Amino acid sequence: MNGKYLSDEEMLAYYSGLAGKYGDLTARYRNAICFVKDREHIYEAMEKSMESEPFILTEKPHKNRKKGFPLDSLSIDRKTGKYYYDLDAGELDEVAVEDGFIEFFRKYLLEIG
Repeated sequence: MNGKYLSDEEMLAYYSGLAGKYGDLTARYRNAICFVKDREHIYEAMEKSMESEPFILTEKPHKNRKKGFPLDSLSIDRKTGKYYYDLDAGELDEVAVEDGFIEFFRKYLLEIG
């Protein structure tokens, strides 16, 4: 955030504060990838296929926490209204962003083969 790295607790405070101020927020993760084979072969992507599905970012953190992933405890599935930590295995969709990453490697590994 503005060149400052936040601890897990600082991120929780900041984002839960935003949700407290504005109400539950609709969010998504935008992912990027960079593959460096050598100085001449650098491949980058930040495609829509690598984005997460929209989810709710809420003010009240879940009791469960995972170090290094503080926003997971604020994340709620839009379809079920449950925290992701409370979803059964059957309720979790396959991570759609995996397809985008797989396609990236298929495309560039064939090219640099």
